[in-house]
Formats: sequence, structure tokens, C-alpha cells
Amino acid sequence: MKAFQMAASRQAEADEATEEPIDLYTLEFTIGDYEFAAKPPTPSQVALLIGTSNLGSSAALGAAFRFLRGTLDRRSYNLLLTLLESGEIEQDLLLGGNEQNEGGIVDWLIEQVADRPTQAPTGSSTSSQPGGKKSTGRSPGKGSTLSS
Repeated sequence: MKAFQMAASRQAEADEATEEPIDLYTLEFTIGDYEFAAKPPTPSQVALLIGTSNLGSSAALGAAFRFLRGTLDRRSYNLLLTLLESGEIEQDLLLGGNEQNEGGIVDWLIEQVADRPTQAPTGSSTSSQPGGKKSTGRSPGKGSTLSS
């Protein structure tokens, strides 16, 4: 028992020595006039969300709410529920997106931690026009149909 008390007091001293608490809620976004804070989702949270997305619309929606509850800070999550309940925002804003957020909140949060976040296509170059001889994959003179 004494060892436990000593370990607990050492941990308390170490916690007091930390000057500033680490702010996990580093992702911020707005919906209308409302500000939201979220922590970056973990790979496990993303995997669970994706894994349940094929189970049907109600399971996918439930998974989205669990995902948001795990990533948004408490105030932001409660505010989001209040806005949904009052009809100020639509459910589409969570997953599918709308005019305020093209990809949806969940997609945006995942995009922020992805190795290569997907961006909306912008003026991509046109592909070259087809034409010319077709290749058989072999060089001429070595069994190619194009050799003379």
C-alpha cells in the first residue's frame, strides 16, 4: 500500500510540474457562426467507421455519431447535436456534405490526418488524343506483328 501511495504522489508531482496541459483538440472548423474543436482521429477510429459503413444506413449513421463523439470536444459534440435537433443543420452535413461543407464533417476530419488528403479536382490537364501505331509490347523484328 505504501508503494502505491508513493507512486501516486510522484505522479501527482510530475503532473504539477507540467507547465501547460497538452491540447488534443487541434482541429478547428466552423459551421455558420458556430466554432467546433476536434482532435485528430486515430487510425482505429477511422477503421471502425469504415468497417461499419457497409452494414446499412442506420449502422453507418450510428458509427458516424460514435466517431464524432470520440473526436469532437464535449462542447462541440453537444452543440452539433443541438443544431441537428433544432434543424439548423441537416444530417447530410455529417457524412455526405452540403453547400457549407462539400465532403461532410466526418470526411473532413479524416482528410486532415490522411497521408495524402484528397482535394477537389482543379483544372486538371486534358489527356492526349489517341492515335498512331498500336504497340504489341515487343520491339520490331522479334516476333512483333509490326515487323516488316
